[in-house]
Amino acid sequence: ILAGLAATLRLYRDLAMAELSVPLLKLLSTPTENLKNRAERMAPQVAAAAEVQKAEPIEDVAYLGGGSVPAQRIPTWCVAVTPANGSVDALAAALRRGQPAVYARVQQDRVLIDLRAVFPSQDAQIVTAFEPGEQPTA
Repeated sequence: ILAGLAATLRLYRDLAMAELSVPLLKLLSTPTENLKNRAERMAPQVAAAAEVQKAEPIEDVAYLGGGSVPAQRIPTWCVAVTPANGSVDALAAALRRGQPAVYARVQQDRVLIDLRAVFPSQDAQIVTAFEPGEQPTA
């Protein structure tokens, strides 16, 4: 236990190394402009899906933690999706059950895919989740 703790503390002494090695820190340190660019690229790809009425990039906030800092706001960019048919809750549930599974939040009658919580290498998988046959019908 002590060796693991020592290794972790050594890692955190070098913030640049920690950001490369700790996935959460990597996500949290992603520049907002990078998230915006990704959202602007992803939105038209998601909007092209038959089950999507509209998809647009939007600026939003994410909240860090749920324990010691539940109210710490972090700027983020999302892809806001309006389904062509059915409810936003049904679309969100279908995305969670799909392959690949996509966990999004429902806000203001839209499904929000928060890119602060997604690695850039996963963007294509999110677009794939909206393609026919990739998600169960809701």
